[in-house]
Amino acid sequence: KISIVIPTYQRQSILRQSLACLNRQSVSPDYYEVIVVDDENSRNTETLVNGLKTDYKLTYITHDRHGPAAARNAGVDIAKSDLIMFLGDDILASRDLVFQHLYSHQRYHDFVSQRIVQGYIEWARECQPSEFMLWITDQLPGYKGAGLQFHWSVLRDGDNWKEFADGWALTSNMSISKEVFLAE
Repeated sequence: KISIVIPTYQRQSILRQSLACLNRQSVSPDYYEVIVVDDENSRNTETLVNGLKTDYKLTYITHDRHGPAAARNAGVDIAKSDLIMFLGDDILASRDLVFQHLYSHQRYHDFVSQRIVQGYIEWARECQPSEFMLWITDQLPGYKGAGLQFHWSVLRDGDNWKEFADGWALTSNMSISKEVFLAE
């Protein structure tokens, strides 16, 4: 099982889409819970989250303006699972996102037990990415190496992925053992 922690701040529209994508996962909702941590304590976000009908367990908590890192920590504090996934409130999850994280932790346990599983991130077609958005995420054809936001070209060696260096965790789509996270 996995607990998905989503920090948010004044982004109700995209958060609604993100939570809807999590409701269409290929794994049973019994395998995951979602914790939305509102870093603004906004009545609008609370109404949105508490008004949603989801197949998965959805929890809403507030955390007054301490930033996304502190909001993630608050979510981890109440997470019920041994695995934690951090997801950005603007991530529109593919249908197998939860499955892939669970599978990677199970299949490669000896390798990832003290590490993170980092999911690939690309712009959703719905957001109609501009050339700049593609360039900053290293997804603009012909301009490899820009990737100021996600560094994909630095981490990829042909068809192989390299191990992350310290400080390279991208908290928009990553999972980690709760025990390892709390030890850091």
